[in-house]
Amino acid sequence: MIGGRAVDGWRNPPRYLMPETDKSKWPKDEDGEPADPWSESAQIALRRISDDQLFTWVAQYSNRRGMGELLDIVARDAKDHPGCMPIVLLEAVPSGKYFNPRLKVIGWEPFGEGASPPANAMRLTRLQDELKELHAKYAEPGGAVAAKGKGKRGDMDDEIPF
Repeated sequence: MIGGRAVDGWRNPPRYLMPETDKSKWPKDEDGEPADPWSESAQIALRRISDDQLFTWVAQYSNRRGMGELLDIVARDAKDHPGCMPIVLLEAVPSGKYFNPRLKVIGWEPFGEGASPPANAMRLTRLQDELKELHAKYAEPGGAVAAKGKGKRGDMDDEIPF
């Protein structure tokens, strides 16, 4: 697992810079197709106010319904609540025959005992150094990894004409 908190400056590297690029070696999914062993996900630690029980909401990149909306609101409003974390209400929003989760911000409270600390500049430097080490370790000899991602779109830069 590679990763860090976005608040500490972590940014996931483009897929073409990650190891395991040979699709013939990837595990198969339920349809027998190669399944990329690297999948981007996001996690939010939550604490239930009534009993201090901790939970982690994990969503893969394509399934972040509700999480992205919360992160947008918190990023926008956090500057008005320095040193505080949001209090949220978990809702189920109907979507056809299914329900999607949504966290609605209903207030703010100061970071308390056991809360996730704010960003740390020293941690950002360490994460950037670790990413450079991983790139150096897994980059193909002769710069093949760098050459593949020469376009801004990385592994999405195919040869399909439009």
